[in-house]
Amino acid sequence: MAAQVYDYIVLGAGVHGLFTALQLLRHEPGAKTLVLEQFDLGHARGSSHGASRIIRKAYTKLHYSQMMDESFSMWESLSREAGIKLITPTGLLILGPPDDSGLQTAGVVLQQTPGKDQAARVPSLNPHASYGLWDEDGGVLHAENAVKALLNKFYICVQEVVRQRGGEVQDGSKVIRIQPGSPLRLEVEAMGWYTTRALILTPGAWAGLLLKQLGLWAPLKVIQVDVCYWREKEPGQHSVENGFPCIIHFNSCGDEKSIYALPPIDYPHLVKLCGHFGMEVHPDTMERHHDAQSLAFLSAYVANHLPNLDSTPACIDSCLYTNTPDADFIIDKHPRYDNIIIGAGFSGHGFKLAPVVGKLLSELASGRHPSYKLTPFRIGRFALKANL
Repeated sequence: MAAQVYDYIVLGAGVHGLFTALQLLRHEPGAKTLVLEQFDLGHARGSSHGASRIIRKAYTKLHYSQMMDESFSMWESLSREAGIKLITPTGLLILGPPDDSGLQTAGVVLQQTPGKDQAARVPSLNPHASYGLWDEDGGVLHAENAVKALLNKFYICVQEVVRQRGGEVQDGSKVIRIQPGSPLRLEVEAMGWYTTRALILTPGAWAGLLLKQLGLWAPLKVIQVDVCYWREKEPGQHSVENGFPCIIHFNSCGDEKSIYALPPIDYPHLVKLCGHFGMEVHPDTMERHHDAQSLAFLSAYVANHLPNLDSTPACIDSCLYTNTPDADFIIDKHPRYDNIIIGAGFSGHGFKLAPVVGKLLSELASGRHPSYKLTPFRIGRFALKANL
């Protein structure tokens, strides 16, 4: 059977892959664009599922805070076009010791909040923090709605260009072989061969495995994060209506033990509170059991800081982070094959930035000049082991 031919193939239908495909279609309405997903659309095995994320302009690194203005604008545009609420403003309280580099936020004007002011702003919180910042732009990004909106918007784009050449999303399609070249060829299990002039990799936790197939090793670490929900002792006390914000608490141990919390939006009367840490796993063979040490740390945090929540989680979900050593993304071309574009290593903070990431990946794939400097995201910053 002859290979199916596409202009662009995006590998991975999470939030970054879908935004990339949408940007490609918008820039080249006639381009034949395919998104391949190895599992069912909307599956819960990766990093794009779940109902909510924190969105913020405050960032520890200038290159992210510079990207967030456009990211907010693109989320708001998608919200209007899809007719779905995607952001709930709550404000964001950032806590930590005064010498914590995580609070040296660049590019955004923030209000300083000493301990007594933190307690006044959030009465249900015992901050135990000597220093804090308030980000008025912080809020909840409705992640599940966002992915659904992206899929719907993508299909609308497809319908608009179908008379020319079209595009599609194909789930249940696992890539088993990639043959670099021009054009590039890839084999999909039970489907046969596809060819494309450019391949964009947004495979989440499977990025390291795919890069090895392409002769490239990158220091990506996949961890399973326990996403915990804690029941209010007094229903409604931690609600958005009562002024409970999103919270990020930088621990004195650094980002490895930072905590984040969101008001009850995913489930009624359940505060989402998790650590930015977890145990290392393999994405294909991991068992969905929970890390007892992490749960004990979180329970102690809740008892000390949010005493009006039960100190045992009511339910626990799981999410995978794919971390780089410096927590910066990988947005780059393969060092040997310039028609293979890599989007990976989003390190637990990439969802909010997905609109801009998708724009950058689409620019690299189509030969356009990137909208932002890519120096922090170059794969060459690591001491790569490669068989090129």
